Amino acid sequence: MDFTLFEELGKLKWFSIAALVFAAALTAYLVYLLLKGKKGIREKEMPVGAVDPTLSLVYGALCVALSFILSYLRLFRMPQGGSLTIASMLPLALYSQWFGLKRGLLAGAAFGFLQLLQDAYIVHLLQLLLDYPLAFMCVGLAGLFPNNLPLGLLAGGLGRILCSTLSGAIFFAKFSPEGMNPWAYSFVYNALALGPDQLICIVLALMPPVKRAVSLIAPKLRPKESA
Repeated sequence: MDFTLFEELGKLKWFSIAALVFAAALTAYLVYLLLKGKKGIREKEMPVGAVDPTLSLVYGALCVALSFILSYLRLFRMPQGGSLTIASMLPLALYSQWFGLKRGLLAGAAFGFLQLLQDAYIVHLLQLLLDYPLAFMCVGLAGLFPNNLPLGLLAGGLGRILCSTLSGAIFFAKFSPEGMNPWAYSFVYNALALGPDQLICIVLALMPPVKRAVSLIAPKLRPKESA
């Protein structure tokens, strides 16, 4: 495992650079609009339990773009896949908590397909689905815990590890050490590869400065009435 942040940024291909520039520009523009409360995406008072689709779309684009940018800031890379990023899953988890499980799963799937721009390694259609859209859809499980972001991040991280464990055991069993069960090796490897990345997100989510920053752009949605 090597520190690769600056090395990898220096080796980006032109289409990756273009995608990053576009994502950065989109993020800056959307944050500006949200902070200024521009007409058309201003947080509206909707019926109880309803979500303004325009607001949901804007926040979805913002969170996917932020996660996409952060996913390129890799601190370490594991030898057989997986890397430590600067909280790249945090924006997706926040979106799922703000707008619900269904929208969170869709945003995660969209992010997963974007990840195909980053050193995609594909040996089978099922492996592609497990390692990309399905794995990142699991981040949307944070929507199951709307009032507990750390627990939501934990659920999303466990879901990612499960998907990657299935992919590793089924399609990359040859990389397991001799005499070791491929399922056990795949689980341990993916827990070590993905767990620290999720742990960073959980630690940041608990920090007061991060909470204040999140509150600046968080949508003001009317909660559902209790039964």
